[in-house]
Amino acid sequence: MRSGNARRRACLALERPEVCGVVITHGTDTLEETAYFLQRVLAPRKPVVLAAAMRPATALQPDGPQNLLDAIAVARTPHAQGVVAVLAGTVHSGPGGAQASPLPARRVRLGRCRSDRADRGRALAAASRLAGGRALGLEGLPVEGAPWPWVEIIVSHADARPYLVQSLSRLGVHGIVVAGTGNGSLHHALEAALLAAQRAGIAVLRASRCLDGSVIDAPGTAPALRSAQALTPVQARIELVLGLLKLRRHRRCARRGRRTAGAEVAQATVSVTSILPRVAFEYGQTLCAASTIFSAAARSMPGIVIVIATWSRSPRGSGRCRRRT
Repeated sequence: MRSGNARRRACLALERPEVCGVVITHGTDTLEETAYFLQRVLAPRKPVVLAAAMRPATALQPDGPQNLLDAIAVARTPHAQGVVAVLAGTVHSGPGGAQASPLPARRVRLGRCRSDRADRGRALAAASRLAGGRALGLEGLPVEGAPWPWVEIIVSHADARPYLVQSLSRLGVHGIVVAGTGNGSLHHALEAALLAAQRAGIAVLRASRCLDGSVIDAPGTAPALRSAQALTPVQARIELVLGLLKLRRHRRCARRGRRTAGAEVAQATVSVTSILPRVAFEYGQTLCAASTIFSAAARSMPGIVIVIATWSRSPRGSGRCRRRT
């Protein structure tokens, strides 16, 4: 997620008209996070295909070469768009999935559209519908080496204690994603600590530990802790990081706007209270007369600032002139 060069290379490749898609080789451990991040930031109108492998290259039947070949075939499919992943002859939607098992014998569950290669078109159409949305853009991301918002994931369980949340709050965490049980339920001690952190200005997002399904809030009610809905905890963490970056950008723009407004007010004050009759009064009658004329013009044209600059000799021995304003 922090690799700025990889992000920009993918974005530049997608902008080239002769490029019909991009294939990225990736490990399965964080494939879910990369797929969701790329979709939220780029929302590409061309296919971005992640190719991974569950078996090593030294295995008797490695799956990496076939997955890479399938990924290239998917990237060349007309009208495909969005971030998808290809493993074991199956096209998976990038948003909304997770690795089901660390064992090579198990498959990766990435999204809700699955198909064999013979039905690739229908699977890509479903993936494109899931991959909709507006791109956040690369300009909102921190530059290379700049700090990102600090967001941690904690898990609710039986006999959960509040100390981890309290420690994170003291250390200056920016956001917390809590993986609750069932429909996002939380242990009462943990929930109390999270509510206190939220009141202190820390962003909190509530997800579920369940692999499938969504956190559903009761109709007509506003939950005390905002839910991540269908996002997994790691996807909710990325969503919270992107939200905090957007908030940081808005605050920066607001501060810049206040500074600009303050400068304009100061400029207007100087224009209205024109002090030109006193400019360079000691420099002679000619300048006094000129300042009087210019001050009259300034009063008749509000908003116009007139500055008179004069030159006089510096004290003997300095060898240069000095400007008076």
